[in-house]
Amino acid sequence: MKLCLLTASLLLVGSWEAALAAATCVTSFGSCEVGGAPAAGSQCYCATPDGLVAGTIAGSGVGALPQFCCTPAGRFGPYPNSTVAVGQPCQAELPNRTTMAGQACF
Repeated sequence: MKLCLLTASLLLVGSWEAALAAATCVTSFGSCEVGGAPAAGSQCYCATPDGLVAGTIAGSGVGALPQFCCTPAGRFGPYPNSTVAVGQPCQAELPNRTTMAGQACF
């Protein structure tokens, strides 16, 4: 069964490298690697000791920088960004005009 799934993945992505590649899932609590070739910005999940945490797949390609800040209070943005890479610290302004620390995400 696994061979069939891998073969089907190859037909969709076109190469062994892409089929076996891992993508980065970024959450407000950190990031993790997920298998396959999900599209940038699609929803994903990272396992934590307290259960699954929802996140988004990091963008790929040259110059792909996140436009959002993922915090424990949620995902905020989009913000203009020309320097901060995915997973790096950021500050988000919340609706009540306070700020909260988070990680840059897609």
